Amino acid sequence: MSEAQRSFKISLLLFGWWLFLGLVNFYWLTQDTVPPYHDPLNHLKSSLRYYHVLQEQGLSTGGLAALLNVDNYYPPLAPLAASAFYFFLPPDLDTATWILNQLFLALLLVAVYRLGILLYTPEIGLLAAVVVTSFPIITVQSRIFMLDIPTTAMTAWAMYGLLRTENFQRLGASTLFGLIAGLATLTKWTSLFFIFLPLIYLKVQALRSEDRIKRGKNILAAFAVWGLIVLPWFIAHFSNMLVMSSKFGYAVAVKKGDPAIFTAQSLFYYARVLPRDLHILWLLFFAVGIVFYLRDDLKKNPILLFWILGGYTILTLIRNKDVRYSIPFLPAVGLIAIGWIKNFHWKPWITSGGVIGLCLYTVMNTFLASPPQREAWPLKEAFEFIQTQKSYHPRPRVRVIPDSAQFQRHGFEYYSELERYPLEVTTWVRFPTFTDFVVTKTGDQGFAHDPVEIMEAIQRDPEGFEAVFKKKWERPLPDGSAAQIYIRDITPVSGVTPEAFIGRFKSALMNYISRYVKDPHGWSVRVETYSDPETLTGRFQKVSLTMDTARVVSKSDGGPSMTVRDLGIDLSDLTVNPYKLMRDGEFEIISLMDATPHFRIMQTDLNDYLAGLKGALHPTVEFREGTLWIHTDSRGWIPRLDVVLEPNLVNEENIGYQFLQIRAGGLWLPAFIPQVLTAKFNPALKPMPCRMHLRTLKIENGEFILNG
Repeated sequence: MSEAQRSFKISLLLFGWWLFLGLVNFYWLTQDTVPPYHDPLNHLKSSLRYYHVLQEQGLSTGGLAALLNVDNYYPPLAPLAASAFYFFLPPDLDTATWILNQLFLALLLVAVYRLGILLYTPEIGLLAAVVVTSFPIITVQSRIFMLDIPTTAMTAWAMYGLLRTENFQRLGASTLFGLIAGLATLTKWTSLFFIFLPLIYLKVQALRSEDRIKRGKNILAAFAVWGLIVLPWFIAHFSNMLVMSSKFGYAVAVKKGDPAIFTAQSLFYYARVLPRDLHILWLLFFAVGIVFYLRDDLKKNPILLFWILGGYTILTLIRNKDVRYSIPFLPAVGLIAIGWIKNFHWKPWITSGGVIGLCLYTVMNTFLASPPQREAWPLKEAFEFIQTQKSYHPRPRVRVIPDSAQFQRHGFEYYSELERYPLEVTTWVRFPTFTDFVVTKTGDQGFAHDPVEIMEAIQRDPEGFEAVFKKKWERPLPDGSAAQIYIRDITPVSGVTPEAFIGRFKSALMNYISRYVKDPHGWSVRVETYSDPETLTGRFQKVSLTMDTARVVSKSDGGPSMTVRDLGIDLSDLTVNPYKLMRDGEFEIISLMDATPHFRIMQTDLNDYLAGLKGALHPTVEFREGTLWIHTDSRGWIPRLDVVLEPNLVNEENIGYQFLQIRAGGLWLPAFIPQVLTAKFNPALKPMPCRMHLRTLKIENGEFILNG
């Protein structure tokens, strides 16, 4: 058989296996009716957003900027790749999941095959590719819209590209490696965990060689291409990633009960799950293979071992654990598990037939162990019910209390994006303020504890809750509980006149404001009503609060205060909880359509406030026509900072800023760096639960004036 014929035969076998996996997954997805859990829904929602940006703005400058900011934590490659197919196929849950996984299973199969050719033989490459994609963990993950299989495929390709550089002897291969590694990093940055150690090893080898200068230039070329690919996204989201990585890497892990680092449980966490991930059959193959690999192949090619050890070590040093995190080193496991077969000269049809037969067995065994479930979770029906209901707001606010895997807020967010229906979905935080719909569930509430407390609070005062929110929809759920939807529909309070109610409202409002505003002078509250019945439901047409001067504190329990002048706010179409107002004297906002704040801050007042802050770098601020000049003292290793900011109105609803100049210890720094690093932490740019009206912003005559 000629080389061309052999390659064609192998290609046919790979394609046939890929098609087989696709048919199995297609059948599984069409039979299973359980909705995806939290993370897959998040990624599905992102893929829809990428699609809608491409659909509306294409690859224009604005479109590229929008694509860059669809997701603040996860890189774009996998969901963006899936979204391209939505132009031809319907972007429903099953189709999107099948498309994503078939695309990256194909890339994974070819990558492992090419690695097998480089390290062993084409036949070993074929069998290893089939074996890797038959592992139970990969079979199960290929039915979920997640980033783990895409990351595994791109990591395998990056490793192939790294080997093709021949220790960075070849410039073209080195730049190609940089491109592939960049794409792997844009799939999920955890790919670096697996690339890191092999890359360090080959880089050291290259820099020890006689032609180290040439190889060093090739290394720089690879990193330059890598940087060009990844930096636009990672710079834009760097600060947010630091915060979120800390949260997911530690805080969430503690909440989940993951073992502490350096404990035996942590050190052996991923080793213990290997039998389940691989199937005991392939674990035995791997055990035999590692013996032959250490004896015959380690010295000439240690990359597979470094691939596994590097990934395993870094994953072990991270508190947050999950079996799927280890999937990107499984191609190396598969290659070692099959590589030893080269030592035995069995007939090819026996070897190939036997291994592929075992792969068929493990795929079907996994299918039978995790069969499709026919369960009716009415997530879409619940969303469609909300769609049909009237709301005061053009973008109704839905609070989804349960956090169970099959019934939680991400499902409502997904359908809102799919249907392009303007719905703001949030959770139990600060419940029930700013709420139009409440989605609840009896029984088990899922992962978070807060929903349990919310449901207990509702059950303690069912009359008070149902006087504000009426149950309009209920369906049984497969776990024996019931899903319910409540709509804001306030019953008017009785036993009080509208005038007395307004008086009570003003008193509660000022009591609430007094937590943050001290010593108000020249204050007044003006209330405009719709009608007497509407007033007794807690709804007002307009509420205007004004003060000549007041001291404002950032925390309700006190602390330094700042004098603010001409302070006030106009609240349009405001609804408060009338029952809490009359019973407890509490000011609890249920709904607000529009807010228009106004104030004046003098430079001297701001600096007096900053001087009173503990632990600060003693900043001072100058108001110069349209700009803020900020200066801080040096302290320890922190140099003196001189910053020039230009506040601006991003739109009528938000305040932004532009760094014009920054110096650290007298050294000039590019202004775009702090601009990018702080962009995600602008407190004014957080989404508001109502429309803000910011019409003018001026800095003049030593004053900062908003809506003045």
